[in-house]
This record gives sequence, structure tokens and C-alpha cells, in this order.
Amino acid sequence: MPDGSHCSDETFVEFLRLVHDFSIRRIGLGGGEPTEHPRFLELFKELLRQYPLSISAGELSFDGIVLMTNGRFLVNNGELTKGIAALQKDYRFGIQISALKGLYPKRKETIRAYKKKKRKFQTELTAVVEQITGMQYMGRAKGKDWSHLGPLYDFQAPMCFNLFSVAKHKNSLFEVINFLEHNTKQFCKPMVAWDGSFHPGESNLCQKLGNINTDGRDVIFENLQNGGPCGECGVVAPPLL
Repeated sequence: MPDGSHCSDETFVEFLRLVHDFSIRRIGLGGGEPTEHPRFLELFKELLRQYPLSISAGELSFDGIVLMTNGRFLVNNGELTKGIAALQKDYRFGIQISALKGLYPKRKETIRAYKKKKRKFQTELTAVVEQITGMQYMGRAKGKDWSHLGPLYDFQAPMCFNLFSVAKHKNSLFEVINFLEHNTKQFCKPMVAWDGSFHPGESNLCQKLGNINTDGRDVIFENLQNGGPCGECGVVAPPLL
């Protein structure tokens, strides 16, 4: 995280247990910046070893594990670059290098570094993202003009809408996640933050529904079933189905 906080071993173990118990097929590993964790390679390798979810070429948004990074390690950490490249050869995972103009001030330097070193990586599983349409802008990105990133998607509902809606008709958090993973290609991305807090959307600014370290899954599910979109993303939610 920007304040220097990192995921603890305890939170990481609970996250692995959650992935295993829920048979999760899609994992986006983001941050903050995940590669700044002092034990990133060790923890990431353990995730890949325990859950070798393979992804198909060109399908970074679908089944599998995707490392979402600002790519700065390509510029200033040669050992980490070698380590991540080596892991990608042993385990099929995607790398999404975010280089959005206006959000990443050193993006050009990062892009140049990747072009020089791209032969080290599985290029069909690695993408530099300079344009994006499916983003709901929050925090420091909220209220700015991002039209230069491409045609913006007209959201009819917050990205957490399906999660809350489906929860009204299911009996557990497992049933909700399992249903959404198997019945939609793209759905809201619940997030476990560095401190174990569980959020219904992909931003740390989304409301907290509990903590995987201290709350039972029944508590998180009860908060999900009884709750609804918080509106932090600025998208007005239609009535829950």
C-alpha cells in the first residue's frame, strides 16, 4: 500500500485457504503494488504452486492468475525481473502492466524497459495496458477527465451489483462466488485487501463487509446479504433483484 503496509503471513494463509475452499478460478493479484512486498517472490510462488490455474494465451481477464503491476520492477530491480520471468515459464500466469496516462507518471520509462526485456517473458501472457474502458474511477482518479484512455463504458450499475443481487438468493458466500464464476465471463471482483478486509468491489475504497482473519465467512455473507452498493464509485445502483 502507499503507506508502506504489507500483507502479513497470517492474512496470506487465510487467503490461500479461501481460494482453496471456494475453488476460485480467477485471481487478480494487485495492490498498492504487489511486487513491493519484501517477500513477494516467495509468497507468489507459493500461490502458484498450490493453485496452478492455467490461462489461455490472450485471455488475461479470464480463468487463471494475473499479476497486476505498475511494472516499475522492470526499471529498478533486475533480480525481481528475473525471478518473475522465471516463474512465468514454470507456471502459466498473466502479467498486466498498467501504464495509463495520467495515473502512472513514469509510464513511458516502464514501457521502454518492458520492450527491452520482453524476450524474458511469455509475451502472449503479458500485456501493457494503456487504455481501459471497464473502470469505475474512485479515489484520486474520481472526477477527472479520462476520455484519452479510450471510449468510457457507460455503467448501468456498480460493479458490485451482481454480487449483492445474487447473495439475496443464495445460502452461503461459497454459493455466491461459485455461481458468478460459472455463469458470467465478467463479474464484480470481490477483493481481499492487504489487512484481510473483504470488499465487494475491486477497490480498497469499497465498503468493508468483514475480515477473513477475524470474522467467520457466515458473518461476511450475512453483511453481504443484508447490504447493498455503497455508492462510493458514483454509479447509482438499480433496485437489487
